Amino acid sequence: AVWTSRSPVLGDFVRAGAWRADLSAGSSDAGLYTRARVALVGLLALDRRETVYFVADSDDEGRRLDGACSYIIEGAAPAARWWSITAYGADFFLIDNPARRYSVNAKSAQPDAGGRFRIAVSSRQQPAPYLAAPASGPFMLNLRLYNPSAALAQDPATLAAPSIRREGCP
Repeated sequence: AVWTSRSPVLGDFVRAGAWRADLSAGSSDAGLYTRARVALVGLLALDRRETVYFVADSDDEGRRLDGACSYIIEGAAPAARWWSITAYGADFFLIDNPARRYSVNAKSAQPDAGGRFRIAVSSRQQPAPYLAAPASGPFMLNLRLYNPSAALAQDPATLAAPSIRREGCP
């Protein structure tokens, strides 16, 4: 039952690049599997009019995210009042790291004048903005869009998704 609840193929998912969102998360219409998934790993999910949650466990080439590798997340600021990207370990908990880097948000991502940002993801400390990955093994990224634009809330698949590019891997 736990494996089934954690399955990324059960639910009302849409894709935007390497990212996927369960459209029923936070909804009273959510099915049994979505409710179980939120209870196990989400703790709380808001309705998609308030927040859209995207998850990525692979890079743009479809390779599983691995803490032994380094990545770059790049893109334009999503159409939302506020957004953040958080890294989680395979256990769905924050990744313990000495730099205490757990999340990058609309401000700490240091977007340029055009609203584009670049975030390093690595198990080795990097200049900011960066997210800590585990020393090895799988991990996932969660992109939260708080108060998304009406168009994006209506159709999350239209997200101009940030790219996830592998930069190096031993």
